[in-house]
Amino acid sequence: RSTSDKLSNLLDVAKCAGWAKREGASMLFLPECFGFLGESGQETLSRAEPPILVSGSESAQQKSVKGPIFDALKLTVSSYANGSEQVADISESSVQIEVSLLDGLKTIARESGCWLSAGGMHESGAPPAAMGGEGNEAKSRVYNSHVIIDSDGIVKSTYRKSHLFDVSIPNKVNLRESATTAPGEELVVCDSPIGRLGLSTCYDVRFPEMYVDLVQRGGAEILLVPSAFTVPTGKAHWHTLLTGGSSILRFDSTSMHDFLLFYAVDIGIPKEFMTLTLCTPYLSHVFEARAIENQCYVLAAAQVGKHNNKRKSYGHSLAVDPWGDIVADAGGYDGAGTMSTERYVEDEDAVSPVEVPSIILCDIDREKINSVRERIPIQQHRANAVIRFG
Repeated sequence: RSTSDKLSNLLDVAKCAGWAKREGASMLFLPECFGFLGESGQETLSRAEPPILVSGSESAQQKSVKGPIFDALKLTVSSYANGSEQVADISESSVQIEVSLLDGLKTIARESGCWLSAGGMHESGAPPAAMGGEGNEAKSRVYNSHVIIDSDGIVKSTYRKSHLFDVSIPNKVNLRESATTAPGEELVVCDSPIGRLGLSTCYDVRFPEMYVDLVQRGGAEILLVPSAFTVPTGKAHWHTLLTGGSSILRFDSTSMHDFLLFYAVDIGIPKEFMTLTLCTPYLSHVFEARAIENQCYVLAAAQVGKHNNKRKSYGHSLAVDPWGDIVADAGGYDGAGTMSTERYVEDEDAVSPVEVPSIILCDIDREKINSVRERIPIQQHRANAVIRFG
């Protein structure tokens, strides 16, 4: 549950990295906007991170940053890893300094020994938006960048979100990401200790053709979808986008009534125009869809809770296996998922319905990826298919 306090957000990441280290995890996945979520576009622009460089010598990237803030991050990681769970006191003068999210993440990665998927941070250096008419100045923009950092603190890859979230739901949500964010233009895959990662961010999940390319052309085995879904769109679409767009293959567990609803929404028919009632399973099936149709794991770290007076996020961080089964669900505003119900608060007005920060664990079985792909060779069938308009 990120806020506009970058240091507090980094300390939460350090706690999660400490828990991950204690549990023997090799990689930690963070949601979109993990390090900063402000109240206005201007705040986002003014507090964006410097341009992120992947190139350069590894020795230069490995150079550690010193200072009380980074000492506090290291202490937090180690104390949460050993179970003492202490957070260092930081002087008021240090708190006033704008901390670098990237330097903080590198410190956390080195101290924990974990790779990090930093799900989305605002990166300066994007081209400004062109304005029509003479005398109009171009508007500044940032990138929404998903960064992979290895356990030595080296930036391995950066993906800049290509599909931007411009959505208006009357009396509920009115967001225009494109007002302050420039779209990226490149797909990115990255090798990691758990397999080849296909990078994406949040709203990208509504564009299945992107994931086909990540798998077929990029060789991705694990699709990453860090997100900050709003509560209305989360309840309506989150699980379905990840798990259910391919429900036509699963009539044994999904009724025709549910399938028609899944299909209608997946092809873009607004639910207001449907006579069918929105059913609870719909949301959890979106990520399953991306998993099933691409025969990959899908790991979707998600923001949860109230960030400020203008914004709260749905939650339900998910891990979905290549067969479309949800193997981990961290819970959110309409249920505890696979987490203990003791950690769930059934209150729409709660700051967060589940404990924050927290982590949920998942094992990646690469043999299962191979097994599923051998039994139903979708990628081969897709490559061999000849389809044209009549």
